[in-house]
Amino acid sequence: MDFGQDSFSFSYWAWDDFAGDGDARGVRVFDNLLNTEEGIQLGTNLANDWNFRVDDDQGAVHIYNVTFQYQAPRDQWYHVVGVVERASGGGGTTTLYVDGAMVMAIPFVDTQTGSNMAGNVAPTQDLLIGAINGGSNAGGAQSQGLDDLAFYRGALSAADASGLASGTLRPLDFGGPVQRYCSPAVANSTGAPGTMDALGSFQAATNALTLEASSLPANAFGFFLTSQSQGQIAQPGGSQGVLCLGGGIGRYVGPGQIKNSGAGGVFQLALDLTQTPTPTGLVTVVAGDTWNFTAWHRDAVGGSVTSNFTDAVSITFQ
Repeated sequence: MDFGQDSFSFSYWAWDDFAGDGDARGVRVFDNLLNTEEGIQLGTNLANDWNFRVDDDQGAVHIYNVTFQYQAPRDQWYHVVGVVERASGGGGTTTLYVDGAMVMAIPFVDTQTGSNMAGNVAPTQDLLIGAINGGSNAGGAQSQGLDDLAFYRGALSAADASGLASGTLRPLDFGGPVQRYCSPAVANSTGAPGTMDALGSFQAATNALTLEASSLPANAFGFFLTSQSQGQIAQPGGSQGVLCLGGGIGRYVGPGQIKNSGAGGVFQLALDLTQTPTPTGLVTVVAGDTWNFTAWHRDAVGGSVTSNFTDAVSITFQ
């Protein structure tokens, strides 16, 4: 996670009862800051405190450690966006959004000296999620709710923060190695379009990627499909939806790969990137490859059995 001297942003959903479980310190979000080496750290200390720290490569005396005060919702999920918008030559502004509304903006300067933060932010430590301070002290462990943490290169706008909080935007809509396309899908019998997501690592060698199809009819069978070509084929085989793949299409229909959406209308598949299906056999995904993914699922409209598709994602593996 090398931000260099560039702007960066992050977003997440949080749940906190603020002392209802005996932990008044709130949500532990992330940390890859070891002692005074360069890195970033975020945690909520109290119901109204959001503590964010950045150390750049200018040494231990160059530390941005600020507390944003806001009244976070209690006993419900709320959405947070943090934006570090760095200026040319150093400095800039850090802005906090809660549930799509701007709460506060604070200059990006050294907390003690007031000088501009101008160094690189390129941590070498592993990123901890749901813990800070190595998770080793009484205030470090996560005991609250945290979901959908995402990082972004560049500064998200107020409109981006609002869209992420309302659900009209999703983290995958912001580019990087993953691009969403063919969206929204044709609505299924729930009245909503099915959605495709990719979770985990986009490093081919790491081989730790999970596909997820959501907003599906309950208890519907389905499976994922993949191709190195995109397409837009309407109602293939009598389906209600659009197949967003072209060329040679592989189907994940091996043992354990056909899924059921259950009561929540969601199914997932952890991929083995060394066993990627194609019409001519299994192949290995390598860095530099671009693969496209979608999901097919059963559905019923007006008492008649049919099928539909989610939208699709395109992943350029690193």
